[in-house]
Amino acid sequence: MKAKFMLMCMLMLVVILGFAGMANAQSPCGIANVTPLSGAAGSTVNASGGGSGGNVAVIWDGIEIASIPNDGITGAFSGNFTVPADAAPGSHTVTLSIPSEGTYECPFTFTVVASVQTQAYAPAAALPAALPSTGLFVIVPAAGLAAAGIGGVLLRRRRNR
Repeated sequence: MKAKFMLMCMLMLVVILGFAGMANAQSPCGIANVTPLSGAAGSTVNASGGGSGGNVAVIWDGIEIASIPNDGITGAFSGNFTVPADAAPGSHTVTLSIPSEGTYECPFTFTVVASVQTQAYAPAAALPAALPSTGLFVIVPAAGLAAAGIGGVLLRRRRNR
């Protein structure tokens, strides 16, 4: 009798865990992805996944900013959206709202980084017309004359021997 009770309890546990596994297998959030998870305001981000029964809404901090269609056959979706240009640096919630036998809300944390400010080079008109003088025009001829003088002295010494 005790063995029968244990067997029934184990069977019930297997059935319950089996249904729980099936419920999790139906959720498309497990295969949904947002890449990259950080970037500057105005940057492009990809959202992809599967199990969609229709267009996937991309929601940025509670406001829908894009809609990504699925392939119409398998429910797979992949598309790009743009980080809002006015997004402040810091953490934001990106939610993929995926319709699939109900609607699944799949949240991701996206970090907006401060954009890098680059300094522009001076326009060509602002540059000087000629390079500043370094005195090289004096040194090169002087070095040539010195080399010729040393060469002449060495040649005379050789002839005098």
